[in-house]
Amino acid sequence: MSLFTRLAFVVICAVVVVPVSAHAQNPAPAKDTAAQKPDSAAPAADTIDKSLLTGFYEIADGRGLTITLDKDQLYGAPSSGEKRKLIYQSGLAFAVEGTKMTLTFIPGPDGRATDLVMQQNGQTRMVKKTR
Repeated sequence: MSLFTRLAFVVICAVVVVPVSAHAQNPAPAKDTAAQKPDSAAPAADTIDKSLLTGFYEIADGRGLTITLDKDQLYGAPSSGEKRKLIYQSGLAFAVEGTKMTLTFIPGPDGRATDLVMQQNGQTRMVKKTR
């Protein structure tokens, strides 16, 4: 299993499993995370080939989000809005500057993003890359 496949699996599990388990009637006691090492499989911001994340992600017919790269900085621009800087969070997750939105890119087998998970105001949406 490639690094990107594992990362996509972790991201999807975090989006789907964590909210479900957080509402369990009998949650397990919290684990001591102080002794745990960070996951070395998650890429650091300077090791990500950001060009693999660029493209058009279609939300509805003809409307979507264009991700561009300018001097090693990613930007997102909705079809009817202004371009905003994407701020690296962790793995393949980026915050959209000036908003409460997070974009997490899902890579295909070749490492190029095929989808992204858009999260804002408690809503999660999978958006397909079309070009």
